[in-house]
Amino acid sequence: PKFKIEKPVIAFRIAGGNHKDVQCVNLVVDYKVVRTATGDNSDTMVEMVWDISEFKGQMAWIDVVDGFVERGIWAHIGIDRIEFRDK
Repeated sequence: PKFKIEKPVIAFRIAGGNHKDVQCVNLVVDYKVVRTATGDNSDTMVEMVWDISEFKGQMAWIDVVDGFVERGIWAHIGIDRIEFRDK
């Protein structure tokens, strides 16, 4: 769902394949992808932190993309614990 950006930071944990545009997590603002993240070919969740202060007050959504185009052990994406933070 869409949400209004009220805090300057989004943090989340990500794992899986490193396949930009195929398996990734995107932040979409005004129908444009403004931030993107992929895994690092590992199932270990690592924290990703985005400074999104420049978009404060705008509507956005998080798009988790799993295009099923890639094959093999890292042909997936995982995301966990999305948090909106002040710092």
